[in-house]
Amino acid sequence: SAALEGLPRLYQRLILPKYLARAASDKRFQDSARESHKIFLRWAELETKGKLARMKETQLEGEFVTQVFGEALHYALFSDGKDYWEFQQKRSIPEGTPDAVIGTFSHGGSEPPSCILELKGPKANLDRDRSRGLTPVLQLWGYLTSVPQCPWGIASNYVSFRLYHHHHARQRFEYFSLQELRAFPRFLEFYTLFERGGILPSITGETPRADELIKQTESALKIVGGKLYDDYHRNRLELIEYLIKVK
Repeated sequence: SAALEGLPRLYQRLILPKYLARAASDKRFQDSARESHKIFLRWAELETKGKLARMKETQLEGEFVTQVFGEALHYALFSDGKDYWEFQQKRSIPEGTPDAVIGTFSHGGSEPPSCILELKGPKANLDRDRSRGLTPVLQLWGYLTSVPQCPWGIASNYVSFRLYHHHHARQRFEYFSLQELRAFPRFLEFYTLFERGGILPSITGETPRADELIKQTESALKIVGGKLYDDYHRNRLELIEYLIKVK
């Protein structure tokens, strides 16, 4: 289905599906997820009716940020009036000014962001369309490279969402289309990663869900890699022993 969705030919999942599915089955946030799901259903309907395609990135950005990242995904916005905020548009970083960043920000000083967001219009192809010679994905990775402490990156064109990790290849990411988020089980997987507790620590200091899932995936892949090497080594020795015997 990667080809059908126009995804890169070498596309790979960032997180092992079984771990993401297990995390998404957590009953603790399913009630809040149902309320958030209603917002995404409204945006999916706008796409279905062809209304999103008639709008430009800048015409949608304000409503999209407030409804999707503020109301649905629960990031504190500056307009909430708290002593801190967690989602900020057009915040400068060493490489330039991305569309938005996620972190913990205040007037008294801020840590480097936890996630950088590159947002394009509904008709944009994230892998092919170019601005100043760079595709949206390459723009995002330029920003990530300039902030080594920032682990996560999101690329979106309103009708799809991608989640990247700084320490993994660009071909590895989690992908969600706006239309597939109509299905609540799939939305729960999206919510697990993109909601505030997926990217930022909880108030009690609990590790972000996405961080935990990437660690689980990396650990599992190391075990598989070690097993493959052991199998290769054993088979090589058996082949050598066989060749010695038949001489």
